[in-house]
Amino acid sequence: MAPLRFERGTTRFLPGPKTLALYLREHGFRGRAPAIDFKNRDLILVAVGPRSASGYDLRVVGVSEQRRGVVITLTERTPSLRERIRPGLTFPFRLITIPKTGKPLLLRVQGRP
Repeated sequence: MAPLRFERGTTRFLPGPKTLALYLREHGFRGRAPAIDFKNRDLILVAVGPRSASGYDLRVVGVSEQRRGVVITLTERTPSLRERIRPGLTFPFRLITIPKTGKPLLLRVQGRP
């Protein structure tokens, strides 16, 4: 997916293809939004906001269904001082799809807020 610009950290539940396309366009995406089966899957966008260099990453480390909801755990990876990185703004994000369960979605982001 092309670079998107999320000027601040955000979490969004995107309920359908029109909402997805509009939200991506608002943040700099040009092209066709990815095909998602919205009848059977939920779509969540998680962005951590601007970072000062390459090397930052947002990773899904777990998804678990519990009585009270579906818990999605992510971690932000920060580059080490030994890594070769490029200076310049980056905007780490993840689009996450999970099977619909009818339960609330709970999000935990570990690492740098």
